[in-house]
Order: sequence, then C-alpha cells, then structure tokens
Amino acid sequence: MVKLCFYREQPIGLVQFSQINLTNQTCEWGFYIGNQACPRGLGKIMGILALDLIFKERQMRKVGAQILDFNQKSLSYHRRLGFVEEGRLCKQILRNQQYTDVVLMAIFQEQWEKHSEVLKEEAAGANEGNHDR
Repeated sequence: MVKLCFYREQPIGLVQFSQINLTNQTCEWGFYIGNQACPRGLGKIMGILALDLIFKERQMRKVGAQILDFNQKSLSYHRRLGFVEEGRLCKQILRNQQYTDVVLMAIFQEQWEKHSEVLKEEAAGANEGNHDR
C-alpha cells in the first residue's frame, strides 16, 4: 500500500506499507520526503497520519522499519515517532565499498496510542499562529 502525500497540491513525499501480514497484524513501512523545501514539521504530520491509518483503519498491531545505521536523521525521526530499536543486521548492506548495519525498529499499536496524543499536541502547537501552512 502506497500513500502519496501532497502539500498545496504538490507531491512532497510518500509512505509505503509492505509485507502486510493480516494473520499476525504486522507490516513494514518506508518513508520518503522528496521535496526538501517543504515546511518544517510536515514529515512529522505525514508520519502521524500514516501510522494512524495503519493502526486504526487497517488494524495492524505492529509496524517495523529498517534503517541504515548511518542515517541519523531517519533514526532520530523514528525515535521521535515512538519507534524503538529491536535489533540490528550487522554488515548487511554494501554502501560506498563498505558494509553497513541495518537497524531494525518497530512500534506497537499500544505504544502508538499513547505517544500519538503527545505528537498531535506538538504538531498543533507548532502550527498555531502560522497561517501559511
């Protein structure tokens, strides 16, 4: 399942859910923001909307992510959304003539329900008084 995200009628990024397992209620997600000029905070809003969709409407209980260990921006983003590290695939991917680790992260529905309220309040507070967004 792929969701394309728009801001002011322009595509800014996409979220993809893959390996959807209805029996175990698990899936993986990938997240990409293509327009670096989009307003600050839209990535967080995209994540909130996507995780709400997959947990509430699609009834998943766990969402996993695989992040290259040198991608500190993505690791930090996932931590802010409430993901926790579950493990690591050591020297898994060859990148620039060096093998790099893949960090396995996940969030459960129960964690998301608690954490999402805080994120939504932060997002609403950041948008107060900003009528340009």
